[in-house]
Amino acid sequence: MSEKPDPKLVEVTLNANHTHAGTAYAVGAKIKVTEPERDWLVAQEIVAATKEK
Repeated sequence: MSEKPDPKLVEVTLNANHTHAGTAYAVGAKIKVTEPERDWLVAQEIVAATKEK
């Protein structure tokens, strides 16, 4: 049985208040999320799109 590698985490800066993993964060906070989470946050306009992909 092979183990899945840990997903790559990226740091994003919030443009809106957001709760992530049960913790509330204010505008301007930096959080680490997976790339799919980042894409979802961008689509919801919670974080700005980044050049990194």
